[in-house]
Amino acid sequence: MAKGHPCAPLLALLAALGGATGLLATPVEDSMAIVVSKAVMDDPAWKTATVDPLQARTSEAKVYVWEQSPPEVLPALSEQMPSFTAFV
Repeated sequence: MAKGHPCAPLLALLAALGGATGLLATPVEDSMAIVVSKAVMDDPAWKTATVDPLQARTSEAKVYVWEQSPPEVLPALSEQMPSFTAFV
């Protein structure tokens, strides 16, 4: 992208932040994350109806369990950078 492009300053800032904090990590191609509450994981009926079918879609799916609120798993999601994320 040319230096004079209107987005150049924003892209430069994002690149700098990404280099410093890993925010612009390269996503794993066709990876999947499942973000689920502990309450759902602890309920066999809900887990069987929601999480298990999602996990069956790919053996590579990673499950992230939160207790109080979904943002608890944000650091791990940022590290994985999945192509697809399901919230249960």
